[in-house]
Amino acid sequence: MRGWGECGSGTERRAYLRLLGELLNDIGYCAYQQERYSEAEGHFRKAVEIQPDYQRAWVNLGLALGQQGKYAESLAAFQKVVSPAESHCNLAFVYASQGKADQAKAEYR
Repeated sequence: MRGWGECGSGTERRAYLRLLGELLNDIGYCAYQQERYSEAEGHFRKAVEIQPDYQRAWVNLGLALGQQGKYAESLAAFQKVVSPAESHCNLAFVYASQGKADQAKAEYR
C-alpha cells in the first residue's frame, strides 16, 4: 500500500493535490476565524501554490492580507480570480470590518 506522498498516476496526484489545497484552505480559514491572520495567510499561500486556480483560497488570502493592513497585496490576490469590481467590493468589506467607513465607501465607487 502506497502512502499519500507516493501517488502513482497523474490522476491520483491531481486528486491528492486538490485535497491538500482544500485542507490547507480550511486550516487557514480556521486561523482566520480566530483572528490569527498571519498564520491564515501562510496556509492560504500554500494552498494557492499547490492549486494556483483555487478561487476560494485566493479570496481568503486577500481577506487575510487585508486584515493585516496589506491592502495592495489584498487587492492583487482578489484580482487573480474575480472581476475588478468584485475585487474592490471585497476590499471594501475588509475596510468596513475594520471600521474604516470612508475607505470602504471609496472602494465601492
